[in-house]
Amino acid sequence: MSAFIVNPEHIAALVAYTQAPGYHNHCYNIFTKQEIFNGVENLCKVLAQANVKSVHTKYKDLNQGAIQGGDIDKDFLQDMMIFPDECIKALEKFKGLMGMYGTVNMSDADIYNMAGCLEYQCCEVNNWIQTDAFWLIQKIKNAAGMKMADNAKIKWNYEAA
Repeated sequence: MSAFIVNPEHIAALVAYTQAPGYHNHCYNIFTKQEIFNGVENLCKVLAQANVKSVHTKYKDLNQGAIQGGDIDKDFLQDMMIFPDECIKALEKFKGLMGMYGTVNMSDADIYNMAGCLEYQCCEVNNWIQTDAFWLIQKIKNAAGMKMADNAKIKWNYEAA
């Protein structure tokens, strides 16, 4: 597998999608049984930091403490400070997805594909399925998938016996 830092606008679009009207914006980390705070800046940080950790795990062996030659890896620290801020700044471009100022030309399939890409770029850490980023991405993919399936012939239902 490979890993790369995704376009900050993709993370911003995914976070904006979580704020759209009709989106059930409560997201839980099923592993920790804790709710993930829904503030847009927090969600940007959760996803951006997961992406940075994954890339550095893959290429800089963070599993041994992010220490090289006795010093903390400066590239890692810089990415952890700068990249989440870039994602937060990019949110301005996606206010339409958040139900403000009309709509953005982006489909549910686009969101689903961006979430799948981000998931692949974040999964290099050992405890991936325990992270808030994992559960947030699953929630986004599920919401986009459900919207894409609105016209499905078979609907989810429950009939009591």
